[in-house]
Amino acid sequence: MTSAPLRHSSRIWRVAPPFVVILIVVTSARPVEAQGAGRPYVGASLGQFAVAADIADGWSAAPGAVVGVAVRRWLDVEADIVVPRESVTRTYGGDVVSLSFAPPGSSREEIERLGVWTLFHNERDVSASLGGVAVFHRPIARDSRVHLGLVAGLNALRATDRRDYTTVRIGAGVNPNAATLAPRSETYTRTIGGLTVGVNLSFALNRHVFIVPDVRYHYGSIGDEINNALYASVRAVWRL
Repeated sequence: MTSAPLRHSSRIWRVAPPFVVILIVVTSARPVEAQGAGRPYVGASLGQFAVAADIADGWSAAPGAVVGVAVRRWLDVEADIVVPRESVTRTYGGDVVSLSFAPPGSSREEIERLGVWTLFHNERDVSASLGGVAVFHRPIARDSRVHLGLVAGLNALRATDRRDYTTVRIGAGVNPNAATLAPRSETYTRTIGGLTVGVNLSFALNRHVFIVPDVRYHYGSIGDEINNALYASVRAVWRL
């Protein structure tokens, strides 16, 4: 039994969802008092979570929460959780032979006569994205209203992957009752870890409340397997 090569769709980094980039203009923000080390903060986020992986790609709306502490005037350490609302999918195949019962060296006609055409449907459901990062920024001083932050750390995705196999056509010489032709599914859950880098811009509304547009890229690819993600969000943060 020989298998004809599958045609794989190109991996498209679909990170252009209908997520409108929010321009925040804080003209009425009051100067904040100097923020010292050791002060905690909490916040909530809302944004778009995009997945670029071998199994599937796409985007989903995703709320999140963050907690952190200022360990230096120029350095914060924080943990966050993001919960995408929708799964992402990829469907391909069905138009070429994916499996053939023809012996090695058979002609193209024989391969197709004993061939099977299969439609593949992949799905990834990210139940949670967990991160621990350091955020480097200018000291939050009395006369500071806007602060650029650089983000670096680690991230882990808890993901459930599903693959569905559906036979859409069989060759004239194939037994239609063969067990290999029956629809089937594979499902498995795993944790995918990797590095996180990003950037944010913090706008001070007052000495406690900050609005923070934030973009983070999670690199979780291992070897030839692609498992990356991007989270673009706006955060509301309260600092002690």
